[in-house]
Amino acid sequence: MSQRVTVAARVDKPVIDALEEIARHRRQSTGEDLRKADLIREALEEYVRTHLPDRKP
Repeated sequence: MSQRVTVAARVDKPVIDALEEIARHRRQSTGEDLRKADLIREALEEYVRTHLPDRKP
């Protein structure tokens, strides 16, 4: 089981609006239950993979 922690951050409203739109488009095209938190998690994991390729998120 993976260990998870909560990360809180203040984000500008246009960024949140864009995340909502991206999530809505992906839900419509894939049918998956996707939330903003899922997109943020994906983005953070990709950032870590890109900047620390030897470390798995």
